[in-house]
Amino acid sequence: MKIRKSLFSAGICLLFSLTACSSNQVESSGTDSPQPSTVVASESPEVTVSEETSPAQTSPEQPSPAASSPVQTAPTTSASSEESAAEVAAPGTKCGSTEGSNTVFVFGGPVSCDTALGVMNEFEPLMTGHVGGLSGATELIQNTYTCQESSQQSRDTGTYAVCKGEQGEHFELRTGMDVLPGPVANTEEYFTAEGGTAFSYAFNIAGGSSVFACSVNGGALVECETLQRGHEYGPTWKVSMDAESAAVPSEGFRNDPTLAMLYAKPLDVGTTINFQAVSCQPETTDSIRCINPNGNGFVISPDGVSPV
Repeated sequence: MKIRKSLFSAGICLLFSLTACSSNQVESSGTDSPQPSTVVASESPEVTVSEETSPAQTSPEQPSPAASSPVQTAPTTSASSEESAAEVAAPGTKCGSTEGSNTVFVFGGPVSCDTALGVMNEFEPLMTGHVGGLSGATELIQNTYTCQESSQQSRDTGTYAVCKGEQGEHFELRTGMDVLPGPVANTEEYFTAEGGTAFSYAFNIAGGSSVFACSVNGGALVECETLQRGHEYGPTWKVSMDAESAAVPSEGFRNDPTLAMLYAKPLDVGTTINFQAVSCQPETTDSIRCINPNGNGFVISPDGVSPV
């Protein structure tokens, strides 16, 4: 019995030794060359989970298209620039009345109606009105705008003061008459001091016919004349309009240019010339449009006169 027990104990020890040895060999071989996953699975399911590697673990990380691609955004405009652009008044904009009940118009440059009204409200009390022979006021307002009171011709031109800035800002204190939109000419430059004429101002179209001119007398009565199309002299189209009435067209005949044609100064197409009760503007190189405060107006060209 003792021999059997000894042999049995020895066999168990031998078996235990072989098992341990076999386990060491498997671990050693696992480090040298990978074993099929079935062998590892048969040893321990838990080891299979920890030792088997998924493609996501073994494959190098690829950048996500959304992460790697630059984000495209629509161009944006700052609110301040949009507001600034929206505030700029278009040439010919009627902004409203000052505290002195005159009207402010913007004729050019990056200026808003609010600014133009504010500047004129500061300058207007400084104006002399040329009373007692005083010269007109000139002041720098808000350290930005040079404002100058108009001469006594303002009774004809309808412009009482002009303010200008360094960036081309141009706005005026005027009568309340609506004017044709667009950049504006300095009406006083079209004054003619020639004696014997029935008008005070004369203009024609830059780049147009010299036998086509308009004259204005007293800031209210406008008269225009041009040769009929296809004629170098002879038959003409004529039109006259005052501050209240509708335009009156007629035909004429002329071998020689009128005094207005002789003294007229050129006015660019699209540029407005304003008077107390008349606003005119060349629309093309052979047509001129004029309006009065009552909403009457006309267009004259070598093709005729059309009321507007």
